Amino acid sequence: MERAGSALAMAALLLGGWGCKAPEAPAGPAPADLRAIEHNAVLLRGWIGDTGVDLEPVIPTAVAPSIIDGGQGPYRMRGLDDRGEVLFDIRFGEDSLASIAGRPGHHFMLVAPVGVGGSLALAAIELDAAQGRTASRQARWSADVLLEGLRGLQLAPGEGGTVSVQWDAQRFELLQLRDPVGGAILALDRDGEVTVATVDGELDVALSDGVRSAAALLQTR
Repeated sequence: MERAGSALAMAALLLGGWGCKAPEAPAGPAPADLRAIEHNAVLLRGWIGDTGVDLEPVIPTAVAPSIIDGGQGPYRMRGLDDRGEVLFDIRFGEDSLASIAGRPGHHFMLVAPVGVGGSLALAAIELDAAQGRTASRQARWSADVLLEGLRGLQLAPGEGGTVSVQWDAQRFELLQLRDPVGGAILALDRDGEVTVATVDGELDVALSDGVRSAAALLQTR
């Protein structure tokens, strides 16, 4: 029997809009007006099954962190910085899990604070789902490499206020484009090129290696 828990409510809030895959187009210029910002929380996703667990790429977010199951439960998620210092330590339980048709296990979405330095400080995440079921992810790149990746984005303005954003998908696992005013996610892309409609010619763009991410406000016109 499927369970509609807080994970599905979180999905509806955070993943309300998606970008479309862009047609083939020549690379545009690198962004000239790009201002680094901090996202002080991250969205943690994964699944827990009878015999194993897995973690999805971390997504930076501006949504306020939530207390999951009152901070109780048999499952534990931790985030660490480059020095091994704990940035967050969350416990959660069955109420945070939900079934998704056609996919194994029970899935979760948690929002965790990352404090000073924002999502750029996150170097590792660790999941302990009890009964010997564990999973972890490590950051591939330093903060400097991710910031350089942001500066290497290529823009191609289109009709009707749209813009295509191209990036190096071989080095960076995920690109997020977000409406900086309303906060809706416009695109989560892993292919290296995506087209979205901008809001007032500005995008909140975040580039991730799967754990660590750098974010900036990008002027598209």
